[in-house]
Amino acid sequence: MRKTLFNFKVRYASVMMVIIGAYVYLYCTCSPPAKTVFIPCLFFHLTGVPCPGCGMSRAIADLLQGRFHQALVLNVFSFPLALFSIIAIIWIVMDILRGYESLVPALKKPWKPIMVISALSLIFASWILKVYLHFSR
Repeated sequence: MRKTLFNFKVRYASVMMVIIGAYVYLYCTCSPPAKTVFIPCLFFHLTGVPCPGCGMSRAIADLLQGRFHQALVLNVFSFPLALFSIIAIIWIVMDILRGYESLVPALKKPWKPIMVISALSLIFASWILKVYLHFSR
């Protein structure tokens, strides 16, 4: 029991550090004087069509810098991702303080079909809009 408790705390702390580290990296390297090189999208380079996730890193960087409109233009899903990240960090801290794992079991619960259909429909609609805007330039 003690070893399991330690393992979940180490896992949770590691995940939390990765999330926070990614946000700190984006915040620090995307300030105006720095020139950040974002990882290119393999899907875009192979097909010439932006994927649903294209622009996510730049959008999160813009969110961190307070440029909300630019983040929305780059990728509308940057807002839910940032919100989920904040909720996950708070949840991880609460789990570590309480001494039991509840985040992973909650994430493993199956989604209801209507939730899956809704999420996929939003992603697909966003992707169609992104492709349309890309080719209408």
